[in-house]
Amino acid sequence: AIYGGGVTRAEFGGSHAALVLGLRGGYVPNVDAALALRIYQSVHAAMQRGWIASCHDASEGGLAVAFAEMAFAGELGMKLDITTVREQSFVDAGTFLFSESNSRRVCEVPESCIQEFETAMSEIPCYRIGTVTQHDALEIHCDGSPLVDLPRSMLRSIWLAPLDLG
Repeated sequence: AIYGGGVTRAEFGGSHAALVLGLRGGYVPNVDAALALRIYQSVHAAMQRGWIASCHDASEGGLAVAFAEMAFAGELGMKLDITTVREQSFVDAGTFLFSESNSRRVCEVPESCIQEFETAMSEIPCYRIGTVTQHDALEIHCDGSPLVDLPRSMLRSIWLAPLDLG
């Protein structure tokens, strides 16, 4: 299962999305130190207990990039639905996917560890958003509509494009 943890805010000041879209201004990501510490401690404890198969931070590019990097690094697909977490975060889908709010994590949790993981994460913002698949694609849905449905190879090519100096 795939979980997203942390709080998403409309923080695009200095973000990669702002750079790509030519936007100026906006709010820069702020750190809620107390919440960040609780998130890091909870995730670290779950890792030590073997309840997390893989974990990725949401930094440059936000959660959308973290999802893609996890998919092509693990050579597996993902099927995600961000509707509930988007609603609970009071943000639109674009903000949820591309904000660079601090302290957010994406965790892959084995099916056999879901109950323990969810109990351990009950005191922090953490949401089940999807599953790992054997398909060669990252699928992201929101509000009943597909937002992303791309093969891993395409995601990897897009990710590597800035490094192509040829």
